[in-house]
Amino acid sequence: MDILKHNNRKRLYWIGAGILIICLFLTVAYTLVKDLPGGFADQKLSHKTGLEGTMRIPLGKTPEDAVLKFRDFKTMQVIHKESVKEGMLLFIKRFNKEEGTDLQLEFVRKTWLGWKWGWGGGFSIGSITNSSLDYMVMQKINGVNNPFPLVYGEVFNPSITNINIVTEGQNADVYAAKLIDAQAEHKIWLSLLPESLTTPFEIQAFNAKGDIVVRKTINDLTDSGEITIK
Repeated sequence: MDILKHNNRKRLYWIGAGILIICLFLTVAYTLVKDLPGGFADQKLSHKTGLEGTMRIPLGKTPEDAVLKFRDFKTMQVIHKESVKEGMLLFIKRFNKEEGTDLQLEFVRKTWLGWKWGWGGGFSIGSITNSSLDYMVMQKINGVNNPFPLVYGEVFNPSITNINIVTEGQNADVYAAKLIDAQAEHKIWLSLLPESLTTPFEIQAFNAKGDIVVRKTINDLTDSGEITIK
């Protein structure tokens, strides 16, 4: 009887170990297949963003490589990299514009197989003569792991030292933006916002004395543009 119990325990042990190994193998296999070009992650992102087909997002050895491969840029200048818990944000300039400016933000995430583009976008302004700052709102993609929503842009008015995002309504709140000395000409700014963000909200820029230099109400979660002193 004791021998029978021992054999049963041994059999259960090996069955449990086998199940654990199979589960581990399936988990690793799923993780690898998920992030392959055209895999489950690409299918999900394509569906959530309304594409009819499936994007085949390539893998890169570095964040820059991942963006270059997906966007097929010939050249680009990364002026700042910002680490976020979901991966990394790259602030990019592509054109040496004599007048105006351009700024692109790309999100990439780290996978077991390398870096992979996750979402991004950019804008340009023909003339910044009267601009105090510019901005672009990037909304949350529901069901996809990313650092959105956020607002980012450039600061052209040297008197601006602080920028706040101020929400409205009963649960009004204030979110301080991060100002970054990314290049000699002017600063860039970034505000990571909660998933619950709704419109309207206001961008407020302050000088060192705490006075509001410019402000603008945003009513569209895909808005972009410039804020000028009137």
